[in-house]
Amino acid sequence: MPTPEICPFCLSPLEEGATVCGHCGRDVAFVTVRALTRRLAAAESRLLAQEAQLAELAQRLEAPPAVEAPPAAEAAPAVEAPIVPEAAPSALSRAAAFGWLVLLLGVLLGAHLLIVGIYDLDTRVLRAVSVLLPVPFGLLRPLPTRRAALAGLAVGILAAAGMLENTSLLFGEPFLPEDAHDWVEVAQYVACIAFSYFGGSLVGGRWHRLDRIAPLGKSFAVALVTNAPPPAAGDSISTAKRVHATAAWINSMMVVLSAIGAIVTALSQLGHLLP
Repeated sequence: MPTPEICPFCLSPLEEGATVCGHCGRDVAFVTVRALTRRLAAAESRLLAQEAQLAELAQRLEAPPAVEAPPAAEAAPAVEAPIVPEAAPSALSRAAAFGWLVLLLGVLLGAHLLIVGIYDLDTRVLRAVSVLLPVPFGLLRPLPTRRAALAGLAVGILAAAGMLENTSLLFGEPFLPEDAHDWVEVAQYVACIAFSYFGGSLVGGRWHRLDRIAPLGKSFAVALVTNAPPPAAGDSISTAKRVHATAAWINSMMVVLSAIGAIVTALSQLGHLLP
């Protein structure tokens, strides 16, 4: 129920729609008009609000119903890739390795022919060449450990036999050694060649594996040898891993060289002790 208007003159309540106050007789038509205007404005506001609500409801009714997305299919379990065994060395790679060893044998026999047959140098030169020549062949084409040991032994035996044949043809001496000292000397050549090739192959294999174990280990080792700037500090491999890989490479080389020296020295001492 609307609140009755008040006469502005005597402050008495006015009847609805009155144009004259019933108490003081003053003209109050303007009060009635003002009240009606205010009520019309309020009614208009409510009407606009209702129209907005009706429009929103109609829009909702006209919109197509939302289709629920079907549930996502369960992800298929990941299938692990089958482990493919390493391929056996092909005939071509075997032929290349065999040719590499034949080349080493030819270089050793050629060096023996030059040193002993042509220039007649001291046998210590031949001993040094027998130690130094097989190393780069092992470094450049390393083999697995067992194959490298067998290949080095085979090359050592064949090279020693070839040297005996060269000596027999050049100086007319018997093919086989005549005493224990000669046999010890032949064993020394076999040991020098075999262990030098085996050591070179072992170090070469370690050097190539640095690419898989610690990709920056090789560059760090080169920096140590050539005084080049070390790898950048922001590289993905830590300095500890680089040092560890380089130390492993140096340790393997030192072990092989020490073994070669010990065996050759033992054979030399054995030759001196023989009557």
